[in-house]
Amino acid sequence: MAREAVLVVLAISILVACTGCGRKLPPLPPEQVEPARISDAWYERGEVVVRVTCTVAGKVTLLGKAVGDCPQCLEGLAPKDEQTVDAPRSVELRDREPAAGPMVYRVRVVAAGGAWTGPPRIVEGPRANP
Repeated sequence: MAREAVLVVLAISILVACTGCGRKLPPLPPEQVEPARISDAWYERGEVVVRVTCTVAGKVTLLGKAVGDCPQCLEGLAPKDEQTVDAPRSVELRDREPAAGPMVYRVRVVAAGGAWTGPPRIVEGPRANP
């Protein structure tokens, strides 16, 4: 009888150890690939050049405004340049008349799957040469 009790306790201990601990969470959705992202931005001869890496074909628009009070807000963004891409690739879009001081840019993509606007990217004004 004592031997059976030891076997039962051992079996229960093994079952408890194998079940793990913690709380099960629902599975995470797969990461969605951004249709486009600003990979680089710089000042060049009074213009802002923005390199956009596109992962889908569609119309790519550079939106921009002066940083102001709310760089995260979409209000006040104006189209600065636009290109149509027929395959995934990098393109350079330009703001030919940036406002003085820091600017905030976003990229908008209109493709077969709908429209998407990317996160903001702040570009500081050109540095004065000492």
